[in-house]
Order: sequence, then C-alpha cells, then structure tokens
Amino acid sequence: MSLCITSTCVGGRHVSATHEAPAPAPKPQPVRAPGPFETLTPRERHVLDVYMEQGTAKLAARALGLSFKTVEIHLVSIKAKAETPNLLRLARAYERNLLEEQQGGCE
Repeated sequence: MSLCITSTCVGGRHVSATHEAPAPAPKPQPVRAPGPFETLTPRERHVLDVYMEQGTAKLAARALGLSFKTVEIHLVSIKAKAETPNLLRLARAYERNLLEEQQGGCE
C-alpha cells in the first residue's frame, strides 16, 4: 500500500489531501500453449500409456481388449498430435514429457 499526497488550489488556497494510491495492475502471466500430450483425449492417453507399458501395439490391443487396428488408429492420431514421424520418436517424446511432469518442469 502506498499513499499519495495531492495538492489543489481551491479559492486561492492550496489544499492537500492524502489518499491511498491504487494498487498496481498485476503483471499478465505468459500464456503457454498446451503441449502435444495435453491435447490427447483421455482414451488416447490411456492407449498410449498401455502401449508404453506393453511395448507393441499388438500387446497393447490384447491388454485393452481392442483390435490391433483400433490401437493403430489411436496411435496414428497421437503421432499426428505430437508431430512425431514414428512410434520410436513418439515413445521418446512421451518419456521426456513424463520426466518433465515428475520434475515439475511443466509450469
């Protein structure tokens, strides 16, 4: 809190007034674009988690009770959102993302 003293001329006399200065406006926070893994649907995130645990789309499909083709379609969508050309780069990017989340690097 800060005080301001102002002086004005009223009828030939200087009149001083003390009042509280307005609080400074808060600094705008930078807007961070969502990361590629933040834009995944809950189902895509689940499929990706199981894929990462199982290691292959075929094993992930079995674990999820889905067809192999359904898992492949989810993985294609996830690769597009993550802008990765193949599953190896997708897996590396996802692991990096998980490490950053654990270390609090995603602020």
